[in-house]
Amino acid sequence: MNIRTSSRRPQEALLFLNTINFFRSMRDAALRGSISALIGMAVLSTCAFAQAAEKTAAQDFCSRIVGEWVGVCEQSTDGLQAENKYFSATIRQTGPNTLEGKFSYYKADPGTGAPVHVGDTTGLVTVGDDGTIKNEMSGEGSILVEKKPKQEKHQLTEVLTMSGENAFTGRLSGKISVDGLPFGVGKNGQVSDGSSTWALEGDTLIINQTIKAGFRVLLFKKEFTITACNKAQRGTDVAALINKSRVATTQCRPSGS
Repeated sequence: MNIRTSSRRPQEALLFLNTINFFRSMRDAALRGSISALIGMAVLSTCAFAQAAEKTAAQDFCSRIVGEWVGVCEQSTDGLQAENKYFSATIRQTGPNTLEGKFSYYKADPGTGAPVHVGDTTGLVTVGDDGTIKNEMSGEGSILVEKKPKQEKHQLTEVLTMSGENAFTGRLSGKISVDGLPFGVGKNGQVSDGSSTWALEGDTLIINQTIKAGFRVLLFKKEFTITACNKAQRGTDVAALINKSRVATTQCRPSGS
């Protein structure tokens, strides 16, 4: 009887050890699987974050134009050059894909050279999922019409696509009203054709615009082609820019010329 009992105990002990080892191996395999899964999740999360953090060309361009600018606006109507205007611009980022900008325009006092405020334009910029830049502008200022400066108001929209390194080109549409035209024809002007280009050349921001605007009252009709080139550098001092520009002409080619 004692011999039988002693012969079974080693077998039971061996079975018990094998069972423990089996469950240990299952636990270790599960632990290794969990660690592998966690590593895989971490790698996927890192890749997704990197993709989300990577900027598109339009987002990168817009982030680079944020800040304070001062510049010169060269403008003409039907090829007749208007008096140069000067501007200060503040562009700020309001969201991952949105900007807000304000351009304040001035002319130089003919006697003192001091800046005289003549108008403002505000812009709401949105970067689309397709890489386009949309700018919705509204404001007022002055343009040269029939050889005289006249007050104008505008609501314009630009939709731009990438056309080169640090450059975006597109179409411009909207409406414009001009005071002082015969029979009130300037009240309901429509942009029949327009183009716009934004570019960064080193530290210089260039915005070129060309619009063909038509005005009609009954049988009376007028059309004007207006070009503007805004050329700016970082800064806030418009008065200093005016003084500098009075002795040096800014070279700038309008869009579409």
